[in-house]
Amino acid sequence: MPSRRRRFYRRLRFMIDQQPQSKKISNTDAAKFQDAIVEELEACKRSAFTGPIVLQMDLFSTSKTPPAIYALPKNYLDLLGKPKTDVRGDRQRLLYLDDRQVKALIIRQHWDCTVDCPHICVEAEPYRDFLADIDLVDRVIRNLFDDSRDQFKYSTIE
Repeated sequence: MPSRRRRFYRRLRFMIDQQPQSKKISNTDAAKFQDAIVEELEACKRSAFTGPIVLQMDLFSTSKTPPAIYALPKNYLDLLGKPKTDVRGDRQRLLYLDDRQVKALIIRQHWDCTVDCPHICVEAEPYRDFLADIDLVDRVIRNLFDDSRDQFKYSTIE
């Protein structure tokens, strides 16, 4: 399925070795987080998303008293938008232009797992790709494929 493959390669993934933190994050930790995002964006030669996106974050903590899950998303939404002054590079925006572009936000906390070091995994993709993947799953579940030829084609049920 070439279109599925294209959607897969449009998805951005980041892994930042850092303890998940709320709004009380230090300026140096915030800058390190943003530097890691900038470094990956530059390596992929990607600019900020301009349209609606889906954002998924997995937070892995080794702290005995991790921050509450409700205190984390807004901090990272802010950090993924506009870079702080001490972030390297000359980007005006990081992952997106405005956090209103985030149409679906998935946050998963992993506090009870045994991880060697704390980290944050961020995945972003265009909202249209997310909807196309949901449509594909629906077609597979409902078996809406015509397999009479070598290639599968979408068929409608009447």
